[in-house]
Amino acid sequence: MVHEGKGFFCIVDGLDGIGKGVIIQSLKETLAEKNKKVLDLEDYWNEKHLMPQFFLKKNQRKELQLDFLDLNEFDALISHEPTRIGIGYIIRKEFVARSNRSYGVETIAQAYALDRLALYKRVLLPCLNAGKTIIQSRGLASSLTYQQLMGLSKERLLELEGNKFTLSQAPDLLIIPTIKDPAELIKRLKERKKFDNAIFEDLEFQAKLKPLYESDWLKKLFEEQGTVVEYLDAGISIEKTKKQAREILLKHLPE
Repeated sequence: MVHEGKGFFCIVDGLDGIGKGVIIQSLKETLAEKNKKVLDLEDYWNEKHLMPQFFLKKNQRKELQLDFLDLNEFDALISHEPTRIGIGYIIRKEFVARSNRSYGVETIAQAYALDRLALYKRVLLPCLNAGKTIIQSRGLASSLTYQQLMGLSKERLLELEGNKFTLSQAPDLLIIPTIKDPAELIKRLKERKKFDNAIFEDLEFQAKLKPLYESDWLKKLFEEQGTVVEYLDAGISIEKTKKQAREILLKHLPE
């Protein structure tokens, strides 16, 4: 079954450089067109350097003396994996960054799973329970593809607590952008302003990753949880990519 909350949960997942940011931006704009107030977690993390606490009533702030976000003040949340604080920061800046240090795939997989578990329990599930719409870049599908290619089996990956838990709270919608020629991705990565310096950003790895994202087993795994899996052609143009994303969201987003 999909997550137990009242809200709507959409994840966009795919290869590096394939246009997830463009798709997320299109979905964000679509929500704004529907008069939904959107909160981007990345902005919050960059400003506060911590994970938010959520409360429904403002008077709880004085009682608990905590920095918090009022769930009544926004309608939709833009989320990202890995996070940009705590474990997520270490993942980005140490575990998968190019350096003269290396870490085992089990260590990397555990870090992603723990970061994911904390994000879901601390942020995503409270928002879904409050009826919010969540649009997230990356999720469990990233671990099941990237870390499988790095040497861990699907079975082992799904044994990890964070991964097992988040599969039980699967999204309503999983959008997977596709592209015919992975070489185009490396070109895009070199041209974009954002630079992750990640070990995965090379043509050989992305070419091997592509069939995993497009595999029947990945689609079936999520569909068995009740998730709708949609594929998007991200190799045409930015405008058409954004148009497809908007159409997919509007087709599945509850009124």
